Amino acid sequence: MLSPFENLPYLILSLKMPITSRRSRSKKCHLLSLPPEIRIEIWELVLKSSTTLYPNVGVLFSAASIREQTKIPFKSAETTLALARTCSLVHAEVFPIYFSRNTFSFSDTYDLYRYLYMFCPERRSHITKIQFLFQGYRAREAFELLGECGNLKKLWIGVTWGTTRGSKRPQDNLWLARGAGALRPIRGLNNLDLRVRETHNWGKHLDANLAVHFDTDRKTIQSRAQQLDNSGWIRGTTFGQVWSAHRRRYAWDHVEEFERVLRDEMGKDREPAKGKKGHGIVGLPLLPI
Repeated sequence: MLSPFENLPYLILSLKMPITSRRSRSKKCHLLSLPPEIRIEIWELVLKSSTTLYPNVGVLFSAASIREQTKIPFKSAETTLALARTCSLVHAEVFPIYFSRNTFSFSDTYDLYRYLYMFCPERRSHITKIQFLFQGYRAREAFELLGECGNLKKLWIGVTWGTTRGSKRPQDNLWLARGAGALRPIRGLNNLDLRVRETHNWGKHLDANLAVHFDTDRKTIQSRAQQLDNSGWIRGTTFGQVWSAHRRRYAWDHVEEFERVLRDEMGKDREPAKGKKGHGIVGLPLLPI
């Protein structure tokens, strides 16, 4: 696996673990004296987002680079997980909640790859919901790491004109997209909510429309597009649905077949591990993203 830190070799290793050996001079923390199940409920209220999370991977790496080169105290782009750096007990409790209760969205496969690479396999195994736009670099590497997210329950994949850009012709065949072959070997994801939709809109500001688009079936999108042709805009129709209905790169049947094959393949039993070491770096999970 190639490292995304081309000129920043393992820079995150300088981010040290919370110091637990130093005794605090403050009074006893009553929060930590609560029963674990009560603390878990508190962490869920704090860490679970009501909206999809769009990690700003570029900002994160830029901040980490400055920390490595100048030794300026690291300031994360995500303040929520600052909670994880208070002590080892809280650290161990909040990470599984943060990753398992939230949906993470990525605008291309390169950001998906860099984000997953930062964490060891144990951390990746906590992630349950991912959505990404299938375009960009390092798709194969990203999908290999995606296969280590063994508890994944939701996987929404957006395909667009950029998905097959640069691939072998014909470019309306999703199986010829770069990295697509690395999706099929993924195994052991039973009861996975896998959806593939052609879309030309992606981003935090479009999240509500994106959710509607993925929740709407083919017949409904086509019907609404036809009504738009006949009578103009109708309530409940997103721009993405209209665009997908009229300016499609991939045939409806082909996208549905791509989705069906992936669902069947990923639902098969996982093959026994053959001593393959996981990617990632042991110290990386402490990075408060």
